[in-house]
Amino acid sequence: MAGAVASCVVAALALYSAVSGTYPIDTHVVVLVGATFGGAFLGFLSHLAGDVITPMGIRPLRPWSSTRYTLDLVYAKNEWANEAFATIGAVALVAAISGGIMLRNGTLSF
Repeated sequence: MAGAVASCVVAALALYSAVSGTYPIDTHVVVLVGATFGGAFLGFLSHLAGDVITPMGIRPLRPWSSTRYTLDLVYAKNEWANEAFATIGAVALVAAISGGIMLRNGTLSF
């Protein structure tokens, strides 16, 4: 939850800076912090996605509700699923690092 809140704060600051044209702090700091919290938040979401496909599922509204959400697709000890998710994570990490290096070098732009 803290990652979600921090990500929203950084995103709001970056959006304010972009819309107003004023930068209360260095733009590179906003980008670095935004990428860090954004990456943490995506990690959190991917963890939830991994948990929701198991029979145990997730209870996102706990302690207010004990409702469990599950897709019941694979068991947590399923070696094929674990290896597939590890491979997807490794590819995403390499892509993120490569994209960051390419943005810094100017070979990739938006």
